[in-house]
Amino acid sequence: MNILLVGFPVFARELVSLGHAVYSAGTAPGSDIVLPPEAFSLESILAALGPSRRPDLCLLVENVGAREFPLGLERSPIPVVFYSIDSHLNYYWQQHFARVCDCVLTTQRDFVTPFSTVCPDVHWLPWSCDTAEYNDTGSPRDLDVVFVGSVADNRPKRKLMLDMVANMALIPDVIGTKSLHDVCAVNRGGGRASKFLLKFFGWGSIEKVNGRNRN
Repeated sequence: MNILLVGFPVFARELVSLGHAVYSAGTAPGSDIVLPPEAFSLESILAALGPSRRPDLCLLVENVGAREFPLGLERSPIPVVFYSIDSHLNYYWQQHFARVCDCVLTTQRDFVTPFSTVCPDVHWLPWSCDTAEYNDTGSPRDLDVVFVGSVADNRPKRKLMLDMVANMALIPDVIGTKSLHDVCAVNRGGGRASKFLLKFFGWGSIEKVNGRNRN
């Protein structure tokens, strides 16, 4: 099957390993089809792929960062599948977006019924991990507590939680924004690795709270 993948590219490798041909599309470098935001439409993507690579399915995966949805999905000549990652946070707008989709997948089982009121085909698909990235190498772990995620002014509760942990006689140190591969390395060991993860999800910054050794 030829699959057009838009959004979080987490499934690309797995789909290819199952024998599918996967073509990614976006507005930033790194995708197979790169279009400017004003021209990012399903019609333009299909034209760029051409007849020989025409997809059988469009898979839209919610991105935890910038979200890109091609224009013209409501007129799609191919089935559109949307994978909702943070349904518990974003159902308020996803319930409207789901109306143009042929199928909705959600990581949250409690949202299968709500999505079913706006889309005829809804399934629970729990979040998973790539064992090639998420694994334990058995290497020593030098970071006591690690939080992986985005810390911004629009997330005051999250920042409050991190400040509370940092004040527990620990010293906060921001490592900074990392790629998904580098983020996974903090979990699996090798180089700098954590003993305890407060949160581990997706792309984002790594907040390191590393202080006195408490062996």
